[in-house]
Amino acid sequence: MEALLDRLLNCLEYEKEDPTGAVEGSERTLQLIQALGRTKPCARTAATPDPREASRPLAAPASQPTSVAATSARPAPAPKPRPKTDATRPPTENGERNTTMETIADQVRACVQCDLHKTRTKAVPGQGSSSPDIAFVGEAPGADEDQAGLAFVGRAGQLLTQMIEAMGYTRDDVFIGNILKCRPPDNRTPTPAEMAVCSPYLREQLKRLRPKIIVALGATAIRGL
Repeated sequence: MEALLDRLLNCLEYEKEDPTGAVEGSERTLQLIQALGRTKPCARTAATPDPREASRPLAAPASQPTSVAATSARPAPAPKPRPKTDATRPPTENGERNTTMETIADQVRACVQCDLHKTRTKAVPGQGSSSPDIAFVGEAPGADEDQAGLAFVGRAGQLLTQMIEAMGYTRDDVFIGNILKCRPPDNRTPTPAEMAVCSPYLREQLKRLRPKIIVALGATAIRGL
């Protein structure tokens, strides 16, 4: 290795003192580096330059194979950017959203904050998609809804189903609920106190569902919202 370095320095010194032989000298220098231990000495030294070299045409440097050091110095590929997340929905999966909605439904079924729980058969939390584009909100459950525990399943519900299907959706694609979660006796209009106690359940549901459109079905639904 010391002998190789001596020959390399010898050739570099000659290039510095004899610019006319720089190209050919550089070629020999590269050959020395790539040969890594080749024993053939340089053709001449800096002490005895050959004046005839100045009249010789410069030879084009031969193409050299890519060295191992050059290939190993390539930069590592840049990391791929991560896909952006959708900020229009809460940062939860559908399963987690369903669990949260079911928790609210359980709270509705167990609610005793007003006197309507005394006369109800079943509370009606509301039902439908966990990520709907549209939410339909009515006034309160009727007799059929009180028996089934589902929103809009009576005659008004059949008409609503036809309207939803005419829009190109199904009932499972939307959310259907009411301002009140329990049926008022004789289907009377909900009182302001009843709406004040019960509407937080609906507001929490809409907060979780984040529908693009909320359709209020009637004057009481508009006031409740």
